[in-house]
Amino acid sequence: MHIVADENIPLLDAFFAPLGRITRLPGRQISHQDLTDADALLVRSVTRVDPQLLAGTPVRFVGTCTIGTDHLDLPGLAAAGVTVASAPGCNARGVVEYVLSCLLTLSERTGQDWRTRRVGIVGVGEVGGRLVQTLTALGVDCLLCDPPRAALGEAGFAPLDQLLTECDVISCHVPLTRTGADATWHLLDAGRLVALRPGAWLINSSRGPVIDNHALKAVLAERADLQVALDVWEQEPQVDCALLQRCALGTPHIAGYSLDGKLRGTEQIYRALCASLGQSAPLSLDSLALRRAERSCSLPPAPRRNGCSNVHSDRFTMCAMTTPVFVQPCCRWPGKAPLRRLMHCARDTRCAANAPRLRCGIAKMKARRRCWPPPDSGAEARARRHPLLFQLLTGLLDHLFGDGNLASVFVDQMAAHAMGRMNQDVGTFTARFQSMHIHGCLPSGWQPKAYWLQAGYGTGMTDL
Repeated sequence: MHIVADENIPLLDAFFAPLGRITRLPGRQISHQDLTDADALLVRSVTRVDPQLLAGTPVRFVGTCTIGTDHLDLPGLAAAGVTVASAPGCNARGVVEYVLSCLLTLSERTGQDWRTRRVGIVGVGEVGGRLVQTLTALGVDCLLCDPPRAALGEAGFAPLDQLLTECDVISCHVPLTRTGADATWHLLDAGRLVALRPGAWLINSSRGPVIDNHALKAVLAERADLQVALDVWEQEPQVDCALLQRCALGTPHIAGYSLDGKLRGTEQIYRALCASLGQSAPLSLDSLALRRAERSCSLPPAPRRNGCSNVHSDRFTMCAMTTPVFVQPCCRWPGKAPLRRLMHCARDTRCAANAPRLRCGIAKMKARRRCWPPPDSGAEARARRHPLLFQLLTGLLDHLFGDGNLASVFVDQMAAHAMGRMNQDVGTFTARFQSMHIHGCLPSGWQPKAYWLQAGYGTGMTDL
């Protein structure tokens, strides 16, 4: 089997090498000539796939490792007998965290408590549904709009016009469709944008053409009370700079741009390809992480004493898929702080199978503690730097880990990570966004350490 794939898809060899030969190409340069002997095509959102691209080729499977499918000609591919698969929800966690960061930032800038504002969520699919769960768990009142689901008889949905007049925040999470009864192209047109409540916040992290950008620019020119956060734009990668200047927050389509989202997308397409071939899918992210962890453990397991077995070894796990370390504390020592708990686990012969990883985790946590706290890092200083972020995450992490100090460190580091992520090089958007900065999240001149403790990375800060 010959698989042609976008070179930016992670874990290609790990998942697809057992299925056949892989050819990697830049996504924007995949052409008809490259597919003359290919059986499957794996792409991301930068590759336009239609029947003309596949005409006369043996390709019978197209998988996009993204949540969106607007770059695929779905009716044409279906008519050509090509199986198409996408990865819905693969980056949902990242998009939810982006929306939360927008709410926190706009709250700090306007002085209004985001938890008291009613949030209207347009599109309650993988991303919108997860956002509803998160905001509801945080005590935020939500009003939902999803016409396709309402048409199926599901309860709990309101018309879009009702959301615009009753909600203080509108967050869009719909796919881009241009035809049909529920088409989303220019879903928020000039008439609906004018109907927004006074002082409303508008967040779009779905697709740029869902909002009429030209009409939005005109409305913002007349209404200074509106706060708009856009992660997506019409005519990407080109951006209307005049509109950008009127937005409270503008980002270069990075809401779901996360490593964990890409990894989940690859896994979903692997499973879809195996299903189309009539095969089982023996590989998963968990199994690959376990293999990598086993290869990285060069130290022999600790010897057993007093006849103790390794029955508790599965209670301590470490994610080896990313460079930052994620630690899930062993439940055998619930009364200890995380670092002390790790040290007890390392000495416990019943955790012997994990001893090498335990020692690695202890060393990394000790190294981080030597670098902290930075100057001016007391509770009052943290509250001055990012009060709402500190108030929200410190409580959650203190509940998860029982250690307020580590929670405080994580709050500082997550804010620093967010700042770095917003300023990262993202291809053609770089020149447009070199001067971007999240004002109000960090003090001017503050240089945080280059460590980020990914506490909660696997337990899911948004899976409340």
